[in-house]
Amino acid sequence: MSAQLARQSLNLLLKPTVKPTADNGGKAKRVEKKSPQWLPKTKTGLKKIKHEIRYGQHQKTKQKKEEEKKRENPIDALIQTEKTLDENLARNVKMLTSKLRATKVERELHKQASRQFSLLVLKYRSTKQTKSSKEEADDESD
Repeated sequence: MSAQLARQSLNLLLKPTVKPTADNGGKAKRVEKKSPQWLPKTKTGLKKIKHEIRYGQHQKTKQKKEEEKKRENPIDALIQTEKTLDENLARNVKMLTSKLRATKVERELHKQASRQFSLLVLKYRSTKQTKSSKEEADDESD
């Protein structure tokens, strides 16, 4: 109970009073401060304000964008999209060619493999030619 009395007395001390004058009948009256109401006191009012804060601005900007889009020339928008696609493609090609380059070791291995393959092809062709020349020789002898 003493805490409640202390709170009440503190509130009475802090509230401003109007000095007695002839206007108010010679009595001192308490003047209550009007606190600014930033938010409504009802729960639904708070919900409405929170909803407006969350989604209202998005709706406004979305409507502005739609209006600007209606005013724009569609050919300009098409040119802009094509330009961005071309830039993106060029950037991707540049990045892939720089990242996927063969190393020095890989190039040497590729050269060795191609040499071995070409040697095998030459051997195969030479054996095929010798077989065909033997067959031709056999045909001529008959």
